Amino acid sequence: MRHRSRSFESWSIHLPMDPEVLPDTELRIRASLERMSLRFFTQSPESVRLISEHSPVLQRSLEDTLEMKGQIDIDLE
Repeated sequence: MRHRSRSFESWSIHLPMDPEVLPDTELRIRASLERMSLRFFTQSPESVRLISEHSPVLQRSLEDTLEMKGQIDIDLE
């Protein structure tokens, strides 16, 4: 298991996505030592399709890489 600093509490960031890849989409990430939440906001049908199709793979990859099995949520609004 990775060492995690006790001084780290939580953080969040809002990122506009590349319009060539995910048009009209923003990603909001919130993270703490115990959980991570990725929330995609979009009105684009193409972005909704891509995010819905690929979010299970993204979630598994993040859980494995960050050693956070069952602690990562991905939502689409």
